Amino acid sequence: MNHIESGVEPVTKQFSLEFGSIVDQLESSSSSPMGNAAAPLSRIRGKEAEVRKLHAKVEGRLSRIGVPAHIVTAAITRSKTTGATFVHELFSSGHLDPHEYYTLLAADLGIPFVTSINPDRVLSDLTAAHIRPGRTALVCCRNHNAQLVIHIAPDLRSENQLTALLAKTPIMRSNFCICEPKTIRDAMERKHEQHDVDNAVSKLHRRWPHLSAKETLIPWQAFVLGVFLSLFPLSLWISFWPTLFAVHLIAILLFGSSVAIRIAAWRSLRRQVPAVNEAAVNATPIYSVLVALHKEAAVIPQLVRAMARLDWPASRLEVIYACEADDSETISALGQIHLPGPHRIVCVPPSHPRTKPKALNYALERCSGEFVVIYDAEDRPHPQQLREAWARFCSEPEDLACLQAPLDIANFEQSWLSKMFAFEYAAHFHGLLPYLNRIGVPLPLGGTSNHFRRDALLDVLGWDPYNVTEDADLGIRLYRGGYRCGLLFHPTLEDAPTVLREWLPQRTRWIKGWMQTFLVHSRDHRSLIISIGNYKNLILQILMIGFILSPLLYAVSILEIFYFIVTFSESSNISKFIIYFDIAIMAFGHIGYALLALSCWQRVSSRPAAAIAAQLPFYWLLASIAAWRAVWKLLTVPHQWEKTTHHAAFKQNPTGTHRATL
Repeated sequence: MNHIESGVEPVTKQFSLEFGSIVDQLESSSSSPMGNAAAPLSRIRGKEAEVRKLHAKVEGRLSRIGVPAHIVTAAITRSKTTGATFVHELFSSGHLDPHEYYTLLAADLGIPFVTSINPDRVLSDLTAAHIRPGRTALVCCRNHNAQLVIHIAPDLRSENQLTALLAKTPIMRSNFCICEPKTIRDAMERKHEQHDVDNAVSKLHRRWPHLSAKETLIPWQAFVLGVFLSLFPLSLWISFWPTLFAVHLIAILLFGSSVAIRIAAWRSLRRQVPAVNEAAVNATPIYSVLVALHKEAAVIPQLVRAMARLDWPASRLEVIYACEADDSETISALGQIHLPGPHRIVCVPPSHPRTKPKALNYALERCSGEFVVIYDAEDRPHPQQLREAWARFCSEPEDLACLQAPLDIANFEQSWLSKMFAFEYAAHFHGLLPYLNRIGVPLPLGGTSNHFRRDALLDVLGWDPYNVTEDADLGIRLYRGGYRCGLLFHPTLEDAPTVLREWLPQRTRWIKGWMQTFLVHSRDHRSLIISIGNYKNLILQILMIGFILSPLLYAVSILEIFYFIVTFSESSNISKFIIYFDIAIMAFGHIGYALLALSCWQRVSSRPAAAIAAQLPFYWLLASIAAWRAVWKLLTVPHQWEKTTHHAAFKQNPTGTHRATL
């Protein structure tokens, strides 16, 4: 009873004794063998008679409600493999209304049934994450007469204990109320709402300020940048050509190293390895699916269908749609759809920064799964993805904290931009990431289809709400925390932006986020090197600098070449040498990237792609515009989330998609 606030005294001496024992017994039942996924009710050795008696009593109640016997039998069969009680199986499948069941249970026990709980009267400091599907949920409150009351939604074993207690001590009936689990969860969520918002926004910065992007530049970084911006123009004025040559040399080394990594990834491409979708254990854990939504009403029907297709027992699944509380359009769209039993809406109170990672942090406080996966509004994940991830988690050591599923673009035929985007994604998710994974370099995670061990995610304090590429940052932070990431086989389909007004803000946000991530993880190089080693740190730094500098310098190089062509007859030999060298290194970059992308494209589509590769220079010029826009945004609105507009799927499953690689 350590979670009950101090100073709470039962009204009688007898109640003081009985109250303490019943709370502890009922709460322990949620983690006892009868509530444990590894030992469902029907498997408790030496308890066969008790189990049969409980089943008979509950089946009689279900018969009075009108649930057919064959439906109950099927639920009992499912419960033997999932670890849930058969009553929760009936709730999850939609064959039993929780309100109707708990109303009848309250009548059988002779105690009140309530449909709401005042959060201000809640005495427990447990959070909503402790309300686990299919297990006893309870909360202690004081009523308007200052009397202690336990609000409880009992599972089968707790019902048996409660029945015995009330038969022994009838006077305690006034100290119990029956309610649905969601009533208790809603009260707990409202009680802890402000605390959870504060944690979602500030937890990382409070504990590890050097790993938070809340401050764009810490003092020594600002000093170094100021010195550079002061000395560089002065150096150009004093000694123009040597300075320009030195800058070119540094840029060429960085760009060439970045291209070399992609060529190494191309040379190391391996044959696809089929996924293993079954774990070598019987009971199924609870899996939480988090989807952060903001102004996504247009894709809600498609999203709910995609989540419903996930191959996972409904009794062991919870799908949480995290919506901004003032986003009435999206909440209304969800309300107009009959959400399946495991699906629910979590409203995120308005607060700054208004970012996806903040919403995910808030939702994480309210989910109860052992494993957590993140999806975006437009995603259509492969139905077997959760089973593959679970099998991998079961077969590998617990330092495997995250598994990234490949992302394939479904609408690549819709526009030129979506085609180039799909070509880029093929190289990243089917070429670069597998190579980085094989050599043990921290993975720059994608912003969706990340499967986590929840304990590991909490250990590194979740997502940084101030970083607008929270995925890449989290991937590095997991490695710094002693964890590692891996890749899945089964992909997720999503749609790329098709017009420049949608593509440009998204790409700006990504590059701005990489700038934030680089600044954050360059603050303490010593600890980073200790965490991942010198070689891996070198590769990581080249990648991050490449993601930032390559698009920034691309437009500058194009302008430089154009100026050289116009003034060729007046150019000096040294300027010609520099320009020729620039052209050669740019050609090397295009060829290296094209080799990787073309090879990976064959794994996601059967369409020819040589023409796409030839158009990369034009696509990279757009990326350069986005990069310079990102610099401006970093200086003016570093935490602004430029949201991508999503549309209903152009195609559900285009030719060649749903191939993937490890």
